Amino acid sequence: MNAQPLQDQLRRFEGFLASDPDNINLIGEVADLRLRLGQFQAALDLLERGLRVHAGEPGLISRKASVCMAMGRAVDAVPLLQGLIAAGHADPVLHYNLAYALLYVRQPEEAKVQLDQIPQLIDTMPQAALLRARVFHHLGDLDAAIADAEQYTRQHPGQPEAAGLLALLNFDAGYSDTARTWAEQAVTGNPNNLEALVTLGSLSLDDAEQEQAAAQFKQAVTAHPQSGRAWSGMGLADMLGMDLPTAIADLKKAVTYMPDHIGTWHALAWCQIVTNDIDGARLSFEKAMAIDRNFSETHGGQAVVDILQGRTDQAKEGVRRALKLDPASFAGRFAQSLLLQHEGKPEQAQEVVSNILKANIGIGGMSLQQSVMKTLKQNNKKGNILFTNKKD
Repeated sequence: MNAQPLQDQLRRFEGFLASDPDNINLIGEVADLRLRLGQFQAALDLLERGLRVHAGEPGLISRKASVCMAMGRAVDAVPLLQGLIAAGHADPVLHYNLAYALLYVRQPEEAKVQLDQIPQLIDTMPQAALLRARVFHHLGDLDAAIADAEQYTRQHPGQPEAAGLLALLNFDAGYSDTARTWAEQAVTGNPNNLEALVTLGSLSLDDAEQEQAAAQFKQAVTAHPQSGRAWSGMGLADMLGMDLPTAIADLKKAVTYMPDHIGTWHALAWCQIVTNDIDGARLSFEKAMAIDRNFSETHGGQAVVDILQGRTDQAKEGVRRALKLDPASFAGRFAQSLLLQHEGKPEQAQEVVSNILKANIGIGGMSLQQSVMKTLKQNNKKGNILFTNKKD
């Protein structure tokens, strides 16, 4: 995009504003131009100065919320928008913006409430259908999410954003062929479409095509460096390539941007176990446990850690809980086998664990890689996303 016309327009309006610094219309115009040019902090500073003069002015507050969103500060945008709506400003766009901000801060239930209040927006503002699809994704209702996204594409064919979203939704729903079709369509229109790249990388991981997966996720994290799911995929690709130090670094980035993603904490913990960072693995499993205490793989993983630290009694309890929650739990049954073979011998158990990435020694024919991928897929059915800092 040629920004020169916007730059020229900004200089002209800044000249007007210099002569009339408290003019509310000029403040709004200049802030809008700075936002469009990516001058977020300058736009925010101007709006905050304007609000000191025009306290409570809804147009400036709404603009401030938009700037906060652009800066990746959705947590600041939410109360601004809620305040406007509570004050009686009923513009449907405010509900849309609030729904977007709420989803950004991982409050999909509240986001859906906002969209439900303005059903007509789905017709008058087409992108609302995509937002609602993302909300349903985060709520785990993949059928409803796909229906909304498909409705949008029927009305607006050829849009890479919609195609990318449909790619990821279909992948998470288990429709791999359909997911690939949508992903390829999306990258044709936009080679850096995040959801399409994550989908293609995930499909490559499913096919054990490590180099291709690594390239696809590398492109994703380069274009979208604050996407937790892209970094998680990058870590899995490195894990598949046996580059565990790099995998650990990538997975740590992933949980920084996506701290509520149990599957990524598990992948990180197993990499730490294999590299003998047992204290780090314990911390990672504790993070996963804090998210959901009723997940068998977490209890089983903690039991493996207990075995490696010589805590046999705790390990037995962890195995019991894991297998009670899921008799087929990979981590639970692996911990059980370590107990049976190496009870009281953590050094021998560590030797077995160190080889787990290099051999198909999993229970019931499942390898560690397959177990991690299964956990990630279960977790990904609820969005866990893909919203990244708008500066990306």
